[in-house]
Amino acid sequence: MVKFIENIEHMDNQKTFIFTTSGRDKKDFNKKFRDILDLNGFNVVADFNCKGFDTFGPIKLIGGINKGRPNEKDVDNAKKFSKSLLK
Repeated sequence: MVKFIENIEHMDNQKTFIFTTSGRDKKDFNKKFRDILDLNGFNVVADFNCKGFDTFGPIKLIGGINKGRPNEKDVDNAKKFSKSLLK
């Protein structure tokens, strides 16, 4: 994902948003994406992250983490986030 974002054509103040799921419970998971988009001239107006089922690397050996995520509450929060973008 990072390589994809790094290769996006430079934009002058183009509004964008970040929408992710992640296995790790990191306070600002989207910071890396936001920083790269900022460097490429994008105006990140909002971002959303929730836990997601993760089987990356050695986590796969134990069957993954965050099974059942995103869940119904996460989907409801994502809907609220999407509606907030319209304002």
